Amino acid sequence: MNTKICYLYRDAGNYKVHNECVIQGELSKEQIQSILDCCDMGEYFIPRQVGMPERRFDEYDTEVDHCWFEISEDGFERTNQPAVGFHGGP
Repeated sequence: MNTKICYLYRDAGNYKVHNECVIQGELSKEQIQSILDCCDMGEYFIPRQVGMPERRFDEYDTEVDHCWFEISEDGFERTNQPAVGFHGGP
């Protein structure tokens, strides 16, 4: 069993791009909470800093775009999908 992590890019205009990656193994509730505790304000993070892919809009607009993505406790789910899209860890 693996874990699918779903996270969101939302620009200042409230336009959204959904992101996900599957990591090897199943995360416990304690591990998920530890991850969220490391996020800015409990939900904001920069995926590339932890080896996760970042998908945003095709064109960068300095007026509305930024580096932050959102994640929540609901963004972690068990899956049988193979682990792909994660470039960090062992």
